Amino acid sequence: NGIIMDIGSETVEVYARKLQEKIYRIRAGPLGVYEKGFSNGIELTKLIAGLGLIFLGGDTTAEIVKYGLDRIILSTGGMLCISGGAFIHGLAGENYPSVDLILKQNK
Repeated sequence: NGIIMDIGSETVEVYARKLQEKIYRIRAGPLGVYEKGFSNGIELTKLIAGLGLIFLGGDTTAEIVKYGLDRIILSTGGMLCISGGAFIHGLAGENYPSVDLILKQNK
């Protein structure tokens, strides 16, 4: 059993096709170890960069900037957000302890 470092090329095709069918698209986290030269994950990002996705997380943002895809994403209605975990937390409807504390102190 080896270590999985990247998504497969067939998975890239399936994900790209499925993502084109959706209205809301959010991606959190790189799809492989892009720092070590694995490229299937970034190939998927290139295919979907202009679809208006929301890309979450610091590692995801670093990957996108490294490959120069940030301009494409931002100019086509997409969004880059470095606070991936916090964004997901908010989508799930959960409270933010730090915000709750500030609100409590201001009452």
